[in-house]
Amino acid sequence: KLYNNLFTYEINKRYKFNNVIAISVNPGAVRSDIWRHIPQPFLYIYNYFMKLLYLNVQQGSNTSVSASIISDSSLCDYKQTYSNVSRLSNPSFCSNLPYLIPYFVPISYLTLGFEAIGPFYKACYGKVSLPINHDTISYELWNLSKELCLKILHNEIELEEFNQIKRLFNYNK
Repeated sequence: KLYNNLFTYEINKRYKFNNVIAISVNPGAVRSDIWRHIPQPFLYIYNYFMKLLYLNVQQGSNTSVSASIISDSSLCDYKQTYSNVSRLSNPSFCSNLPYLIPYFVPISYLTLGFEAIGPFYKACYGKVSLPINHDTISYELWNLSKELCLKILHNEIELEEFNQIKRLFNYNK
């Protein structure tokens, strides 16, 4: 999630004068097949818990679909509202990073982080807190991603190097 937010921030920083706006999305806590590997005795209890508190797959996809069809006027409203919030709340908040969540979170609660779980509302703008040094991190992440993509495209990446990258991102299959 942090990687996605940092990458989205960097896209907006690099392409702000090209009429390109990237939007970060949070699908919320979704009851999907990702939980299928939980051991059976726990799965029954967990499934009951998920039915009560988690979103279904259709609700979880709402933020992604909304981001793909969002209007320019909605993005302008976002920037106006959240540029004021960023000055009032913590300095790591970034108003240049549109972020959609599936829960209703009043602005007064933005600093409390109530965007992780709750009843489905619709795609709403939420708050993203980035590390204080997010400019440096997003820049380095962009360059690393670019380098890796070029290596993959040109078949220049060795299997051991690829496995190291997988371990770095805790990607286990």
